[in-house]
Amino acid sequence: ALLLLPEDRRAGGRRVLAAIARALRWWLVARVLLMLFIGVLFGIGLWILDIPLKLPLAVLAGILNFIPYVGPLLAYVPIVTVSLLVGPKVALYVSILYISVQFVESYLAEPLIEARTVSLPPALIILAQVVSVVWVGFIGVLLATPLLITVVVGVQLLYVRRVLHEDVQVAGQR
Repeated sequence: ALLLLPEDRRAGGRRVLAAIARALRWWLVARVLLMLFIGVLFGIGLWILDIPLKLPLAVLAGILNFIPYVGPLLAYVPIVTVSLLVGPKVALYVSILYISVQFVESYLAEPLIEARTVSLPPALIILAQVVSVVWVGFIGVLLATPLLITVVVGVQLLYVRRVLHEDVQVAGQR
């Protein structure tokens, strides 16, 4: 990519690419921490409720949490299906557990972790996911947020700072 730039612009291009890499690195760190948080909380909750396949379901919930907003819904289906095999009352408890864990993650863990890493408006992430799904298909959901971070950092550095001369906090640079 740097070879596409004139030689006198390559140093600036390196700085932009380094800022994008730093933002993506912090976003990945945040996602992994949130995945671990969800997996451990679900594992403890499913263990307390004595649900069969608790470990694989907790791992699945943690892994699917990598996909913002859509992943937790995808994780809920197998968890509630397995709990229904035990009984409807247990499925209700598992649903309460699911809502509680997602509430703690959404309103406590995620804001605390992402405020220190890369902070993007949720509506922008959802819009990027919808556009990516329509444009690329299901794999677009996985690529939407990293591509969005790349575009946001690029716009902040190349347009807002250089063209508009505004002092803006670049995503991933805390």
